[in-house]
Amino acid sequence: MSKRLLFKCKSQTKSLTLLLICTTWITSLVNAQTPIFSPGMTITCLNGCNSGGDIVDNVIDGSYATKFLDFNQVNTGFTVNTNVAAVVTNRIDLTTGNDAANRDPRDYTLEGSNDGSSWITITSGSLPCVAARGYTHSYTFSNATAYSWYRVSFSTVCDALNSNSMQIAEVQLYSGVLLPIKLISFSSQLKNENAELKWSIAEAEEDAEYNLQRSTDGRSFYSINIQRGNMHSTSFNYTDQSVKNGTTYYRLKMTDKEGKITYSNIALVKQGGKGVSVVVYPNPVQKAGSVQISTDNATLESWKLINAFGTTLVQKNNIRVNGSVTVQLPASLTPGVYYFQFITDKGTHSERIIVQ
Repeated sequence: MSKRLLFKCKSQTKSLTLLLICTTWITSLVNAQTPIFSPGMTITCLNGCNSGGDIVDNVIDGSYATKFLDFNQVNTGFTVNTNVAAVVTNRIDLTTGNDAANRDPRDYTLEGSNDGSSWITITSGSLPCVAARGYTHSYTFSNATAYSWYRVSFSTVCDALNSNSMQIAEVQLYSGVLLPIKLISFSSQLKNENAELKWSIAEAEEDAEYNLQRSTDGRSFYSINIQRGNMHSTSFNYTDQSVKNGTTYYRLKMTDKEGKITYSNIALVKQGGKGVSVVVYPNPVQKAGSVQISTDNATLESWKLINAFGTTLVQKNNIRVNGSVTVQLPASLTPGVYYFQFITDKGTHSERIIVQ
């Protein structure tokens, strides 16, 4: 749905400003969040502004190509009347302007009101000074109160001694549900005896953590690389130059800015060697879930699933599989410890699994 909407915006909109608004709106749909500010809302400067042509309306016009500038420099900001009394926010985005970095705000305060005169502080914080232009700082917070007026203020700039104004391209607030990181793909490929790992996400997310983990048995994983997310990257990669003979397993532990943790699928590479292994993953596995049985340097001929008392629950013969096969566990299994027993052309193996 998002892709079709994005195509419609691009094909029918020639203005850069409107295109950016369409893109921002569709991104919010992916995140299950709705932007609050929109062009045309009633917006006023704090403490009266001296902006020249870079008027305060630019800060909510949806375009990074314009900016709001105030030569007052300190204690600057703006107030927006959304005319909607039931707005609850949980995220603020602040995007740097297209001019000198020393003019960027050094901090921010977000306040809410339902009468335009009595204000409650919702959140505040410092802003790191960055060289990048059009860079979006994104912060989340908890707020259960609805407001129809919002005030955003900046007490100072990154370098007050060497600048004559405050500038900022865009400020946006969001309401809705924050979803965990959405992984589109995670893959591995053996190339020149190294493992090339690649992954992509649905939307760039600042301060997300991507912990790439490795395992030699498909069960016990440890970290080999950690990368941080930003507001400009949706694709990542890493080359593991420590691949051993046999099968090496990889997964991603993804932590979003709220601390929510999700795991990727398991990707694997196989490299030379004469060792024989049979691995079942995931392990533990959810009740009524499925597992993948993977053999290395052996042909799987049969397998059976037995319980802790030695009773055979399921048995498959005459399989003759090289590589891997997916097995759907019986829905009748209760949580507990079970065992897979395998017969390959190289011998007999067993694996303990836990059903949760």
